Amino acid sequence: ADMNESQRRILAQVAEDNAGAFELLRQGVAKPDYWVEYEKAVQEPLLAGVPEPSQTMTGLNLLEDPAWAFNRAFYPFAPGYRDLAQAFRASILWKACRGGLGDALDDCLVLMDFGMHVEGRGTQGEQLLGIAIEAMATQTVLTLLDSYKTAEQDLARVQAHLADLYTRHSSPLDAAGDKAIWLAMVQRTFTDDGAGNGHVLKEGLPLAAGGVKDGLTSLLLFGYPDRREMTSLIERYYSEYQLALETPPSDPQYEARQARWKALAGESFLLSVSTPAMERMVALVWRVQAGRRALSTTLAVMRYARDKGGYPSSLDALVPAGYLNALPLDPYSGKSFGYQRTAEGFLLYSWGENLVDDGGRQGTGQNGAPRMFAENGDWIFWPVQAVTQTPKAPAHSAADEEKMEKYGAAAPLNHTVRIERMGSYLKLDYELIGADGKKYDLWGISEHPELTFSVYQGDAKVGVGKFEFG
Repeated sequence: ADMNESQRRILAQVAEDNAGAFELLRQGVAKPDYWVEYEKAVQEPLLAGVPEPSQTMTGLNLLEDPAWAFNRAFYPFAPGYRDLAQAFRASILWKACRGGLGDALDDCLVLMDFGMHVEGRGTQGEQLLGIAIEAMATQTVLTLLDSYKTAEQDLARVQAHLADLYTRHSSPLDAAGDKAIWLAMVQRTFTDDGAGNGHVLKEGLPLAAGGVKDGLTSLLLFGYPDRREMTSLIERYYSEYQLALETPPSDPQYEARQARWKALAGESFLLSVSTPAMERMVALVWRVQAGRRALSTTLAVMRYARDKGGYPSSLDALVPAGYLNALPLDPYSGKSFGYQRTAEGFLLYSWGENLVDDGGRQGTGQNGAPRMFAENGDWIFWPVQAVTQTPKAPAHSAADEEKMEKYGAAAPLNHTVRIERMGSYLKLDYELIGADGKKYDLWGISEHPELTFSVYQGDAKVGVGKFEFG
């Protein structure tokens, strides 16, 4: 890939410093299971700056609240997982840069397996971390395919390994762990009459009450659900939620299942508070599934082109030619992905959340720049889309016009710094962007200042440096 010498040095150092950890990671993903020892993990110290509350929103002591205890157990090791994944990705890029593309792709599969080990079980916080790691691995595979010419045998090996991973880890998110937390909360906030029933204690009122109006009515009439009714509500709520997780957005039942699940949430204040975040989780799951299916399709198209000397006229040619057992379906159309042959190669896209075929036109963000997963257009999976940092052009003032004439640039010039973590390193890329969207050379401007940067942790300055150009 296109890297300067400074970036190469950073990648090499990250790979060398963490070689032992990377080997343990490779060994770890070869094991079939993963779990957190929650009873031990909950006693681990939190990171500096993370408060340790004495009570939670249910009024229970910290270690008596199942929701906080399980998520509290996740906090100590989550940053280490994130840093390990980012450092491993840096080593992958370094390995590919040095000519080891096949080994780099194999390590991408290790990184993906790492994320999938954390998905599909435990709390939603844990699973979100796994999904983020899988997304990092998927994007890294696409980056390598875009940056280097990949041999057919490497493409076939990666595709076969991905098919195995996707089969073994078919669901990125499972709600069983969170349901268990809510049921444990019922046990601690309701009495037990010895016959499987009981009434709510004051600590359980946020769970048992509906909205504010319903809560006041229930308080006056003491009409709260009993233990058995509350347990039944949680069971039904999570049963409908699991159905929503398993129903693709293109399915005619999708909206109805979402509505049933949200209606149940209205019967409990705490469930209704958690529902918007869980709704975003449903959307995230189907983005992950779309990315998986698109990557499998991309690899099959590339293998076809390597063998046949050209890209297929349509995706339908991939199955009879033996590159796929069946065409992966776009979750947002219920059909195969959008595909077009182009002068540069091919275009592969999903209809996206608007459920409309926009002919491969990518959606845009609020600044008008193309953005992946935007709701107003298609989602382009291939070719790899460059991340643009171009700001919207503001109106030119008289001072701007004077600077444009003096410097020959589209004033105002905007300083843009992109920051990327690579293990224990921060990579800062500086660009000078004009209002016309073009990059400008700082050294072409007379009497330019020397550009330096400072790194702070809280209010304490922990590092300084100068930008290197080249």
